[in-house]
Amino acid sequence: MKHGKKYIDAAKLIENNKTYDPNEALELCCKTATAKFDETVELHVRLGVDSRHADQQVRGAVVLPNGTGKNVRVIAIAKGDAAKAAEAAGAQEVGDDELIAKIAALNPEDGTVDEAALKEYKEKFLQQMGNDLNTSMGVTALYDALKAKTNDATKLAILDSYDQVLSLSLLEKAAAMREANAKAQTAKAEGGYTVTGEGDPAIDALVMQRYEAKKSKNFAEADRIRDELKAQGIEIVDAKDGASWKRV
Repeated sequence: MKHGKKYIDAAKLIENNKTYDPNEALELCCKTATAKFDETVELHVRLGVDSRHADQQVRGAVVLPNGTGKNVRVIAIAKGDAAKAAEAAGAQEVGDDELIAKIAALNPEDGTVDEAALKEYKEKFLQQMGNDLNTSMGVTALYDALKAKTNDATKLAILDSYDQVLSLSLLEKAAAMREANAKAQTAKAEGGYTVTGEGDPAIDALVMQRYEAKKSKNFAEADRIRDELKAQGIEIVDAKDGASWKRV
């Protein structure tokens, strides 16, 4: 086989019958690299095992000192102190109720499902999940779906297909929040109970749910919601015709 000049020059640096120690071998890899991209190095190890037997399967992971060369996105579904810890650790997206609020804002009546886009995102999702059910990549795919350049009906169909694997009950929670928001809007329109805060639909919905629970004398549920809001650092002030809230 005929080889080019770069290959021949690199081959001259390698002694075929010599056994190199790891550090020397890696230095040689760097010296013989000529491509304009990061080249791949393969490591072949003779372990003396028979991989056909379940008790002799070998798997492992290596943390590369400079990463993989790809931009890593960290997305966390968390609330309260866990959400603050995720933000402090550098997560690009952190949410729980916030994620549900984004889904609740989608309009199911906005267009018809684009089957081609649905198929494309399903395939991407399965690739990201991989064979080992990589749920962290699956959660990242949720936010990608929300940013998809398609109509809301298609986005909801995509999210529904994802949730069948992730089992986060996203659409059910979003539907409940949408209903609570509708009740809040109705109450405001009728001059009844109003919620004022810092412009977070998710918190507004919870405060409204607390009001509905108190109205139906389900005080245990009202206390549960109050404690949930308190855990998120939300302070509620009740008034005659509504409630206000703020983060403390």
